[in-house]
Amino acid sequence: MAGISLGLASMILVLATTAVWSYRAFKVNLPKDLDVFAILWIIGILMGGFALVHGTANEGAAITAVSVGCFVLFLFASGKQKGTAGAIEIGDALPSFSTPDENNETFESSSLIGGAVILKVFRGHW
Repeated sequence: MAGISLGLASMILVLATTAVWSYRAFKVNLPKDLDVFAILWIIGILMGGFALVHGTANEGAAITAVSVGCFVLFLFASGKQKGTAGAIEIGDALPSFSTPDENNETFESSSLIGGAVILKVFRGHW
């Protein structure tokens, strides 16, 4: 009976942590300290592993906890963006820059002064 509870508890912990992480990431509302997510995933992985080692009637839940937990923990660790001291924060003034636009004409950031601006930047993976 304890094996069933532990396997299910590990799966619920991993999936709930992943759901909260996904929701907050979608809303761009992640906390500055992300360690709590990693700790909860690690606890869920260890609980699922313990349930598997000691035998459980609900093996699928424990396997789900371990596999999903390892996968999201890997994504979390490998996808973390490194912040820099000069990074732009929400609400900061746009720094002055110029760059070619799609027509190869020079675009100046100073041309945007006086209005609201949404700046969308795509992170390159090269």
